[in-house]
Amino acid sequence: MDRMPELISDYLLDIVLRDLTPAYFQIDEKKRLLSWGGDLGKFGIDPDHHVSLSIGEPIIDLLPFLEGAFPAAGETICLPSVELTSERFADVHLISGETGYRILLLDSTTVTTQQKALREKINALRLSNAQNARLMKKLNFVNNLLVDSMKQVQAKNKVLREIAQKREEFFSSVLHDIRSPLSSVQMFMDGMKLGVLGELSEKQKKLLDRLAEALKKQMSQINEMVVSVQYDVDDLRLDRQTANLSEFLQEIFVEFKPIARKKNVDLFLMETDDLPAVQFNKNKIRRVLENYLTNAIKFTPEGGKVILFASFIAEEAAIKVSVRDTGVGIDAADIPKLFQKYQRANNKPTGDEPSCGLGLYICRRIVEAHGGKTEVQSQINNGSTFSFTLPV
Repeated sequence: MDRMPELISDYLLDIVLRDLTPAYFQIDEKKRLLSWGGDLGKFGIDPDHHVSLSIGEPIIDLLPFLEGAFPAAGETICLPSVELTSERFADVHLISGETGYRILLLDSTTVTTQQKALREKINALRLSNAQNARLMKKLNFVNNLLVDSMKQVQAKNKVLREIAQKREEFFSSVLHDIRSPLSSVQMFMDGMKLGVLGELSEKQKKLLDRLAEALKKQMSQINEMVVSVQYDVDDLRLDRQTANLSEFLQEIFVEFKPIARKKNVDLFLMETDDLPAVQFNKNKIRRVLENYLTNAIKFTPEGGKVILFASFIAEEAAIKVSVRDTGVGIDAADIPKLFQKYQRANNKPTGDEPSCGLGLYICRRIVEAHGGKTEVQSQINNGSTFSFTLPV
């Protein structure tokens, strides 16, 4: 009679456990199975086929993770997130009673899976951080190398600029020394033409004219060399102004019309009234056009044509200025070197005019300083078209 309340209590607890817990076990003080209930299959235990699931069997055979985990009398412990199968986890509660133990299995698969996924993410993040740290270390190393390289490049550029400056000073000095006596010769010849040394015969006058023409060509080449050396050193900071390019082309056309007529070459200017306003340095662009037109007339035989025209290229947001001729043309192998320094094509001027191979190089430097580009299209005996662009 003394144990009746306890037996009633155990009976009522069993009823409650059956209703409220997913799965439970009742074992005696020797840890042998007395009863069980709930959805054991949910935890990977098949009641119909599990050999260890029978009354009197040691609970350790069924749940080996309980080895050494039982609480003292009157105590309760919890084993959290015990892995029962590869996909099932449970919080295992062990309750010590007067007549044995009760074991409750509460499903914690969802929480445990989330925790496991979180741990994996944390580990991945730690790994990623470690990789990022190593990557940053490498990037810092590369950056330091780049900084050192940039310093070396800047130092070398400084030396090169100094060398270029000295070269420019040297060439300018040499060219000045060459030009000065030629200027004296020019003055002496002008004096002879004026009769300072007496009256000249027609033969002497013709000879002086030839010498004057040769001297003029020589001076022109020297001047081009001076300009070329300056353009090699200077940054070509241009003083640009917004101007009407159509009117500017008209001025150039009027200047070159008699030059072309003198060689019996027809010079034409195509209509350019619809061009937008553009910023450019008139003196520099004049030099480019003078070079283009001079070359076109130079390499076009008598009776040929030279056409000056311009158009707006919408996709490039630029104005393209071109000079087309019906001259001797240029071999395809010579085209890539035309705008290089001291480079000339193998074709011969129709009037045997001289050239030192600097004009087109200077043109390219001027156009590039404006943010544009130079172009050429040509075929032997089919003429040439030299162009340049000016950004709008």
